Amino acid sequence: LKDAAERARVTARGTEVEKRLLEALSGENWGASSSLMNQIANDTYDYDKYPVVMKAVWSALDNQASNWRKVFKGLSLLEHIIKNGNERAVEDARDHMHKIR
Repeated sequence: LKDAAERARVTARGTEVEKRLLEALSGENWGASSSLMNQIANDTYDYDKYPVVMKAVWSALDNQASNWRKVFKGLSLLEHIIKNGNERAVEDARDHMHKIR
């Protein structure tokens, strides 16, 4: 129920970045498309969008074990960002190594 309320709020008045992140980190049975992940990785090059993207990734990794899909999707997105996004993501991942382990 809480997830549905957040989804409705973002769809109603969220930015394009928030909408893409919501789609990529959803609890649905399917993964995010590579084009969507590439758009999010490109968003990390924008100074204003980078903190929004990384905050969403770290909050996805903070989910409970029962929300394993969101954790898995967060890890997949983080891997994609490290490989294709801004170099700052590597340093950010090193700083948050305790969440990744």
